[in-house]
Amino acid sequence: MRFARKLITLLFLLLALAVLVSFALPLKDGKPLLAWNDIKLSSLPKLPLWAGGAPREAPAQVTVYRWRDQQGVWQYGSSPPPDGRPYESRTIDTAANAELFPAVPPAEKPSGNRPATAEPAQPAPASPYSAEGVQKLFDDARSLRDQSRERQAVQDKL
Repeated sequence: MRFARKLITLLFLLLALAVLVSFALPLKDGKPLLAWNDIKLSSLPKLPLWAGGAPREAPAQVTVYRWRDQQGVWQYGSSPPPDGRPYESRTIDTAANAELFPAVPPAEKPSGNRPATAEPAQPAPASPYSAEGVQKLFDDARSLRDQSRERQAVQDKL
């Protein structure tokens, strides 16, 4: 592990040295291979926002389409459904923070007249990361250690 880390560090240093040498070491014509003047920032690709790039301008208005698929599930898209289904469209202002479509009402809860289920709900299993789970892990490890020592003692007697 230590060797791999040193090797990677050495490779990065060699790469940095190669880049610096290409800017500093003159070739036969007296000019270096690379010059800072040759690098144009406008020609570099724009980074996405998650990679530290500047936010891009969003269009002022966007049209969003909504329709139900064959299973009755709402689908949303930037274009109407291709199969000619009925749909709703809304044009929204991206600078405004408004609700696009009204909220769908929640499903009805079952009434209290239904009989209770035959089986009671099972408690969730204890997390191995809870205090009890960690304690059990240590207890199991101690038990295995003791068992291993007993077996070693039996082997030593043979």
